Amino acid sequence: MGKTLTKGRRSIIGQVYLITACTKHREPLFIQFTLARIVVACMKKSQQRGKIQFLSWVIMPDHVHFLMSLEGDSSLSEVIGYIKGTTSHQICKRLNRKGGIWQAGFHDHAIRKEENIIEAARYIVANPLRAGIVKSLKQYPHWDSIYL
Repeated sequence: MGKTLTKGRRSIIGQVYLITACTKHREPLFIQFTLARIVVACMKKSQQRGKIQFLSWVIMPDHVHFLMSLEGDSSLSEVIGYIKGTTSHQICKRLNRKGGIWQAGFHDHAIRKEENIIEAARYIVANPLRAGIVKSLKQYPHWDSIYL
């Protein structure tokens, strides 16, 4: 993991973070419905374990965006590491490959009080529209938001 990604990273309970993680070589693995749903299932399990609360998320073909609140006693790196590690293991097993599926590290941005969380949530789920993948979010199955 690069020093620039972790420089100044703080894990604060209740803090809302915008997270971006990309697949290795930006491989569009999540075009396959079943592979994207592996990520969704892992996210749900993480939330049920009380580690995080997802406010908004989207799974794009080659990356994910999460708007989430850190809960429980785990650090941000531990929570994202769990999601990436678990999904990588399951997807590699399904694809009969080795070596993982994710780029090292992830990008995080702590949402400041003056920033609008609802605008950030809408920006996240609108990714498939901006990318030209669909003309309506109703056509895209891999997103959710508590604000929409």
